[in-house]
Amino acid sequence: VGKGGSNDPFLYTVVQGMVSKDGKALTTHSLADPGLEVRLRRIETKITAQLSKSPEFTTEKAIRLLVGDNTGTGKALRRLVASNRVLRIGKGGVSDPYRYKYNTAYVA
Repeated sequence: VGKGGSNDPFLYTVVQGMVSKDGKALTTHSLADPGLEVRLRRIETKITAQLSKSPEFTTEKAIRLLVGDNTGTGKALRRLVASNRVLRIGKGGVSDPYRYKYNTAYVA
């Protein structure tokens, strides 16, 4: 395997399933880990269930205590904010932590 310089380029291996029938590389999001996607959706469901119970904003720390403190929790929160299902306020830090609230105006 090469180091990636101009005199020693990386050697790539084509894996079945990553190439379409016409021989082009697949670049869609279908290459994402399906197991990770399932776990993130499960965490998102837990988060929205907890946040929908309270009209108040909730800190990320409190959410992690309720749903579990792992890397998926932060990623799921960011995805929920990006999809506008959850609202976030705060600057993120000790003096002004992020606080989250279920967006009741969200329409799928």
